[in-house]
Formats: sequence, C-alpha cells, structure tokens
Amino acid sequence: MTANESVPQPDPSLTGASVMDELVARAESRLERMRDLADRMTGVRVRESSDDGAVTVEVDGNGALVDLAFSAVVNRMSPAEFERVVVSTAHSAAARAFAERGDLITAFNEENSTPPTSA
Repeated sequence: MTANESVPQPDPSLTGASVMDELVARAESRLERMRDLADRMTGVRVRESSDDGAVTVEVDGNGALVDLAFSAVVNRMSPAEFERVVVSTAHSAAARAFAERGDLITAFNEENSTPPTSA
C-alpha cells in the first residue's frame, strides 16, 4: 500500500468483533500474498549460454552466480576473449533474472492495487 492509497473502510453494518475479524482476515490475506511473492522471487533462476556454447552461466534472482560451466571451446580462446564471453554471458543472465523479478513485482502490484470488495 502506498502513501497515496486510502485504507479500505469496513462495512458500517458490522459489529466491533466483525470489523476486527474482517481486518485480521484482510491482513492475513495480504501477508500470504507477500509470502507468495517472496517465495516466487527466491525461486528465480536463469541459465544463459554464450552464442558459441563455450560458457554457460546460471544466476539467482539477485544476479548472484549459482553455476558456471565451460565447454572445450574455451581452449581456443585468448584470455581477453574468455573474460569477455564470461562477463557478457553472466551480464545477460543477470539482466534476465532482474527482468523476471520485475515482472513478478509488477504482477503483484497490479493484483493488489484494487481494493478488496465486500461480499
């Protein structure tokens, strides 16, 4: 909830206990949605390979290196070329991971931007 959003008001026909129950249910629902988002973000993994297949990189949702593998193609590379391919492949993987996280956050915000409706 942003500072510009108003807090949804409970149904005025409800009793004090009913209002509290409704507020608790709403809070628990939002907490569960936030936990789900956190779990989904933790599960982000991206695997990227260089065009020639020399380097394969896997990163997590934070862009941290999880796995790094090389094929025999790296034996024919100069040190500078090897460095360039490793860095550019890792950069591509991290960019994709950040995009996935961004998509999850955008979807979460869109799902939670509409106020709950009273039944």
